[in-house]
Amino acid sequence: MAEVSVRWGREQGELKSYRKAYAKETSAPWRVSDQEALLKAALGHQLLLIGDFHALQQSQKTQLRLLERLRLAKAGSFSLAVECFAAKFQKDVDAYLAGTLSEEKFLKKIGWAKNWGFPWEHYRALFDWARQHQIRVLALNGLQTKMRERDRFAAELLAQQIEKNPDGRWVVLYGDLHLSQSKLPAELKKRRLPPPFRIFQNVEEASFRLMKKGLDHQVDVVKFDRSSYVVLSVPPWVKWQNYLLWLDHTLDDELNEGVGDVTDSVARMVDWLKQELRLEVSTSHLTVYTAGDPDLWSRVRSSASTHERQWIEMLIEDGRSFYLSKAGWGYLARPSVNHAASLAMQFVHDQITGGSSLGFRFPEDFTRMIWIEAVAYFGSKIINPKRKSDTLFDIRSSLSSRRGNDRGQEALRLALSQKMVELMDAAGAKKITPFRPKHKSSWIAAAHLLGALAGERLYHGYRKNLISASTVAAVLRKPLKHDGFDLIYREVLEMIEALPAPFRSKKEKL
Repeated sequence: MAEVSVRWGREQGELKSYRKAYAKETSAPWRVSDQEALLKAALGHQLLLIGDFHALQQSQKTQLRLLERLRLAKAGSFSLAVECFAAKFQKDVDAYLAGTLSEEKFLKKIGWAKNWGFPWEHYRALFDWARQHQIRVLALNGLQTKMRERDRFAAELLAQQIEKNPDGRWVVLYGDLHLSQSKLPAELKKRRLPPPFRIFQNVEEASFRLMKKGLDHQVDVVKFDRSSYVVLSVPPWVKWQNYLLWLDHTLDDELNEGVGDVTDSVARMVDWLKQELRLEVSTSHLTVYTAGDPDLWSRVRSSASTHERQWIEMLIEDGRSFYLSKAGWGYLARPSVNHAASLAMQFVHDQITGGSSLGFRFPEDFTRMIWIEAVAYFGSKIINPKRKSDTLFDIRSSLSSRRGNDRGQEALRLALSQKMVELMDAAGAKKITPFRPKHKSSWIAAAHLLGALAGERLYHGYRKNLISASTVAAVLRKPLKHDGFDLIYREVLEMIEALPAPFRSKKEKL
């Protein structure tokens, strides 16, 4: 939070007032709760307010999971009201959800970059879900400069809608600071609307108190009172580091400052990881680029063969963060903690193994890519312990719900095929013919899925003291350049598979 203040400047006026009211209210006593209790309590209300931390993608993912649980809980029909869309563009919102306006034209017409500015990728899934389930979406933002005026405008719009349909149920996605009783809820009360059920997200005070009790890894919901809960989906430092990365990314675009701030952010995570794992790594030669850096493509052309350039370009187009051992620089696809932490761990891994011989030749390099992804995910879990990977159950479920022959389905099939090959090999059974994808990108997507699955289990074993820090360090040092890497991979995988699975499905968590 202090570092964010340095970048953004001291809070003034209304924002300071809103944060003070928020801090006072969320410092109140609370008790540990769970998802079931939260949903049961929420179902008894006509008006639900779910907090939003705009720069944190996990915040929007949590909103989506809550919405889906409400739908599956037979909550009855409900409409969605959102702060991120300006009310004057309601017709465009309706057209986009109806499928008569393309995403590109929609974002341009509503001035997303100017009027909201946070990454559209964070919010897209919410509105895909609304379209899929024919959920109405009301644009609430009046674009007023003052926060109190914005709350009044939103409350008035909601009052008008409820007056038209007194039995209508509403879920409102709105900035977390606005959820204090003296802010948006007070404006709703003035208009004699039903008392809202409030769901705050990632309240720092609650997180820190849970840490003191050693419960932060076990608890993801706490309760203030019968109509106020908190969902805890990330540690406090992840919330604010995401905001800092977004600020750095935004300000760098505006000022054209180059790679300095992003490299520094990743370097700080490298320092964190090397201290946690007791490894000797220097960041003096670390360089990280983003899509907006003018030198990126010249670097790609000068440091890779034609074959490698094709893969690197595909990674960039697919939004993947990566570290190129031979070139000696990394690429950060998104200004998020998970991407930055994964990249930091890739750099650490590269330094302690003496580099990777990855030449983007598949299937020859498939197991190397899976292991690189596993290590990267493991490192990201050290920095963001609440991150969750897909499980085999999730992968099977996703595959069964797919229709047609899209690339996503192909990657899922490849991941399951590789897992079957590994299981048959471990059992000493007859070898089977693995699935071979048509599209290059499927190799990377499948490696990402399988790597995260292995990294999740490795982290769980490490945190539960089922494997020691020295054993983890020894595993991480396994050479990637070794000609017999497939054998090394099988040995490491045998150790990881012997560890217990932390959960059946990531959908169990908010």
